[in-house]
Amino acid sequence: MATLSKPKRQYRRIQRPKMKICTWCGAEYQAIRSDSLYCSASCTTLASLQRLRNAKPEEYEARLKKNAQKAKEKRYEQIEIEKRMKLAEEEKLKQQIQAQKREAKNLIETEKREKEEFQLRQKQATFNVRKTFLTSSDYKKSWKQEQLELQPNIQAAELDMLYEKHVEDSLDKLRNSLGL
Repeated sequence: MATLSKPKRQYRRIQRPKMKICTWCGAEYQAIRSDSLYCSASCTTLASLQRLRNAKPEEYEARLKKNAQKAKEKRYEQIEIEKRMKLAEEEKLKQQIQAQKREAKNLIETEKREKEEFQLRQKQATFNVRKTFLTSSDYKKSWKQEQLELQPNIQAAELDMLYEKHVEDSLDKLRNSLGL
């Protein structure tokens, strides 16, 4: 449907005025629409109110109850929506708090694990240093000399066997003391 521009519409109205009589107040008016019955919005409102007053009381009450019920349902829907939104916000906050707790717990566990790993590395380093010292040739010589001074008629093979036993015992004691 093609719409006419404002000047063309005004021209058409001037050329073909539609004069009607208002069914409420009886005034003559120029109708914009061909199906209009009233000259103004106030006449339309007054006529509508009069129709409501003249309607059967049962129909009027039924309409009022229906409108009241619709308003009540609409309000209940709004309350339900508000409750759901509030519950959703509370649930979201709970999830955020739980996520923060999990992150804090994970951080603490990570720090604890790193500390334990660091301590284990330190113990292993201590063990390795002590093992290197016990197996060094200087320590072996000094230990053998000490043993020869204590037991001068000990055999070389027996001395080597005692040294190996001494090293193993020392390393076992060190492992137990470090908790390895």
